Amino acid sequence: MSRECQRVAGNLSLDRLVEEEIIGRGRHCFVVTDDGRLRGLLTLQDVKAVPRVEWPRRTVGDVMAPVDRLLTVTPREDLLGALKKMDDARVGQMPVLSDGALVGMLGREQVLHYVRVRAELGTI
Repeated sequence: MSRECQRVAGNLSLDRLVEEEIIGRGRHCFVVTDDGRLRGLLTLQDVKAVPRVEWPRRTVGDVMAPVDRLLTVTPREDLLGALKKMDDARVGQMPVLSDGALVGMLGREQVLHYVRVRAELGTI
């Protein structure tokens, strides 16, 4: 799990997000929070689905996937079960929530790396 998720405000315009975070810092996935509570998730694909001429008028909150549509996991959830959830839903990452608060993001590549290292060490 990564605890270094880029959090952004829902009222941030897409053009500012693209300039400052996507192009400026190379980020491609964002969590939208209010006081630590997850409101939604925004990916590069979500941004690309909006015509560029609309970016100045559209906000992150307009195009994010709201929390009620997201698959999430808890810190105590079984890792292979979480990977199965990602595979079944065809998503590359999921928010990790503890009592409704965002604590990080779990990505498919992170899980596969962990399993690969454990296999190389003979611990699985």
